[in-house]
Order: sequence, then structure tokens, then C-alpha cells
Amino acid sequence: MMLLPTHSKAEMVAQSRLHRTPGYLHAPYGSLLLTPARGGPKQKPIAVQKPHIQTFPVELRLEIFSHLELKPYVISHGVCKAWKQELPHAILHPIRRRMLDSCRTLRDMPGVWENCQFYVEDLKPFDRDTYINTLLEQYPVIPEEFVFWIREWPERLALEYMWPGLPFRPCVHEPFYNAVNWFGYFPHAPQLSAVMYYYWTPAVKFVPVLLIYRTADSTVWLIVDKDEPDLFGKVIELSTTREDVPTIIPHPEPEESDDDSSWEDDGRPLMISHPDWITFQVAEWSTFAQTGLKPRKIKALSTPAEVNLNAFCALYLPAPRWIDRSLQSSLAILQECGAGFE
Repeated sequence: MMLLPTHSKAEMVAQSRLHRTPGYLHAPYGSLLLTPARGGPKQKPIAVQKPHIQTFPVELRLEIFSHLELKPYVISHGVCKAWKQELPHAILHPIRRRMLDSCRTLRDMPGVWENCQFYVEDLKPFDRDTYINTLLEQYPVIPEEFVFWIREWPERLALEYMWPGLPFRPCVHEPFYNAVNWFGYFPHAPQLSAVMYYYWTPAVKFVPVLLIYRTADSTVWLIVDKDEPDLFGKVIELSTTREDVPTIIPHPEPEESDDDSSWEDDGRPLMISHPDWITFQVAEWSTFAQTGLKPRKIKALSTPAEVNLNAFCALYLPAPRWIDRSLQSSLAILQECGAGFE
């Protein structure tokens, strides 16, 4: 005789009622496992709350904010009031913080947005990382301020004569009228140039530079020579009012030097130096934003450009390429200028 498991009367009644519930199969008496029947009513799934950034601790959100690039960081201020209050407390990279401060300075500067809207339709996308990597293939170190600027600066706040995504053409605004945007010259394959460096001795050498823009009487370079810490990262404006090969001469001159003409010509400095790229950008914008609009368009210049070391015209490349510095023609320039400085 088979003995059934013993249960209290109350347990037996409860099990019996549960087994007769619609949607369940009749399990053997005493079974505690009930299997839903096919076609029976579906049970509602239990709602599980997914992790959300608002559920994170404030410290974790600030850590996330600190890694945002410039544009996402600025846009995030409009997400909600909580973020707008928290974002200023994020610890940004010092260069990114300077860029943010520069954007705010430009935002409050009269005439900036009016000038930008004039040529915004001419903006073309370019691969920012490829631009930097191409320069690094030619020289192992690029100033960090410039790298941040290329990768993160808002293109709608770019100067007309100084952005890879704008055409290779002269500017139409005073006082930068006819300033040629050499950033737009093959933006997919930028080239470093070789400019001579002379430090009041007969020794002359080439230093790697990036051509920024040219006017009829000046040429602007970014110095990328890591072996010259006093020059690295500076932006140098060289005057072309004299028919000289572009040469960087540090300032101030030694006290024992009597040759003032190498630094000034008719009262105008032959070299102006900016300590870094961001400082240079703000200085240029301060002048450019005050210019009046001229509603006219200039066609892009033809490429490739011709190399002419002594040309006043801003349409010529004023220095050989850095990768060509060992060619006989480039070495001849060094020898000629070195002899001239003795």
C-alpha cells in the first residue's frame, strides 16, 4: 500500500484551489511546482529600472564630464538645470579650459557672429585626426595647444583666413584683406615647411614650421621644433617688407649687437611673437571682429602653389618643405644665408 505525503487540512485545501486556477495544469497532489499552461494569461514582467546617469553619484558624473571634448561639454549645459550647475565643477584639461574661456570671450565680443555667418556656407568637413597624424608623420611632436584646437575647436568660430575646412583663397576683410588661408592648401595632406633659424651667430639651421597665412607684407608660422624650447609652440609673424629669405631671428637682440635694422624696418617690427596658439587666436579674433563685412566672394586659388623664397606675393610658398630640407637646393640656401650672417 502506497502512503501519500501527509499535509494539514488547510494545506490540502489551498493546494486544491491553486491547482484549479485557470491557466495552470493540474499537478500531482502535493506538488509545489506549477507550470503555466499554453494559451493561458501572460504574467506582466517585473519592471527593472535601468542605470541612468542621473542615478550616479555626483562625483562620478563630474568625472565623466571632465573627459568631454569641448563641443559636447558646451552642449551639455543645455540638458537640464542640474547639469548646468554641475558642469562648471568638472576638472577639465587645462588647454580645454583655456579654449572654453576663449569661446566665451568670443561670444561676448561684438561682431564675431556677424563675421562668422558671412563664410559659414563655405565650410567643408575634413578629418581632424588625419590632419594631426599627417603632421606627426613628418615630425614627432606637435604643440599640444594646436592639437586640441584642430580636434575640438568649433568650425563655426574659425577665422576666415585660418581654418583647414575653408577654401584656399584670400580673405575679404580688412585689415586682413588678401590674407591667404594656407590651412586650406591640401587640408587632407598638410605639409611642414623648413624655415631658417639664426641666433646671432654664423650658425644657421632649418626648423620645422607650419605655414598659417600670408599677406603682402607678412608671413605667419607655427614653430614645432622640440629641440628649441624657447621657440616650440610659438606663433611667429615675419615681415616680408624686405627681399630676404624667411628667417627666424630671436628677440630681443643681444646688447652688444649694433644692428637694429634686423629687428625693425622703418619703425615696423620684422618679427612678432605670440607665446602659444590659443593666445594667438584670441589676439587675431580681437582684431578681426572689429572689421566691417564685405559681401563679396573670391574663388579658391589653383593648386599646387609655386615655391618662391623672396616673393612678396602671398600666393607663393615662401619656404621648402620640411621633408625636402636635405636636398641640395635646400642646403644651398643654408650655406648662402650662413655666409651672409658671418
